Amino acid sequence: MTFWTSKDNYGQILQAYALQTVLRKMGHEPFLIRYDFRHDPTFASTIKEKAIHLLKDPAILCRFILSKFRRREEAVAEVHDRKFDEFIRDHMAVSEKIYTDYRELKVNPPEADVYICGSDVVWYPRRMSEPYFLNFNTDARRIAYAPSFGTADVPVWFCKMVKPCLEKFHAVSTREQSGADVCNEILGTDRCVCNLDPTLLLQADDYRKLFASKRSAEKYCLAYFLGTETDVDFYKLRQYAANRGMDFKFIPSQGREHELANLYPDIPEWLQAFEAAEYIFTNSFHGCVFAIIFRKKFLYFPIKGEYAALNNRVYSLFDCLGIDRSLALAHSDKDMDSLIEYSDSIEIGINSVIGRSISWLRDNL
Repeated sequence: MTFWTSKDNYGQILQAYALQTVLRKMGHEPFLIRYDFRHDPTFASTIKEKAIHLLKDPAILCRFILSKFRRREEAVAEVHDRKFDEFIRDHMAVSEKIYTDYRELKVNPPEADVYICGSDVVWYPRRMSEPYFLNFNTDARRIAYAPSFGTADVPVWFCKMVKPCLEKFHAVSTREQSGADVCNEILGTDRCVCNLDPTLLLQADDYRKLFASKRSAEKYCLAYFLGTETDVDFYKLRQYAANRGMDFKFIPSQGREHELANLYPDIPEWLQAFEAAEYIFTNSFHGCVFAIIFRKKFLYFPIKGEYAALNNRVYSLFDCLGIDRSLALAHSDKDMDSLIEYSDSIEIGINSVIGRSISWLRDNL
């Protein structure tokens, strides 16, 4: 159980695909529970109910405030069809039903031997998160594989709300160490660990199977940026590419709009764009992930403003894999030619953490 409804967030769909693929390799028959929180009438089905819940629940208030941004994001996605629905249809197993009412899902979830939540920021305190804590009426095994709170500063009220749900889990892991620390504090234990995002559990060759392997001779720098506030000069990045005799390609996502944006690929094309790029610039967690998977030189541009807390997931990723932040982070006095090199020590560290995460998942199923 994870997010799956985006039309332009490549990482969201690929993390769900990756976990399914890993589970299949282990001999299981996984499927995605298609729960669509966007149309859930559980909260605020009438104006009166909406007003009551806005006053009672900070998460619902934030959903209301951010609804205008989501509408803009959806409008951009409608103009440029990236065929995410087709990818899910062709490459993933899903529940027969799309659940749009959490009350129904809670009482009568689709039958399974094990329920798994994660990855992605499904435990974000500002969003309706209870369904993603697998609070179903069932005695089946529950596992949290690398979900994220999206912030290291998890509110006390949220911790109290989810404690009864967490206590029902047979095994708990999170995507960031800060999240594991929060869960261990809530549960009064040290059994929650930090595991890798499932996209990193697959190798580059696993993703190459999704697109044609033919590569063009052109060399280019690739920019992949989400709509979140980021201090970046795209014209400077384009000039950096031009100075090296390279083209500049720009994939926007999640409401990002810019006159230099020129690519709106489907998921296999997006993967191929990463695989073929010489350099990658991004403000996206999964942008960093796939730069690492394909062993590319890259720069991460930290998110600013309201969503700056989301940078924690990227910093945690670098620390976990032994990547020097000073080489991977963009800043005002950054030498653009001083980028990450994948040394033997980094390769050993990456493979070690991948093995540990896969073993944890296998042992707890």
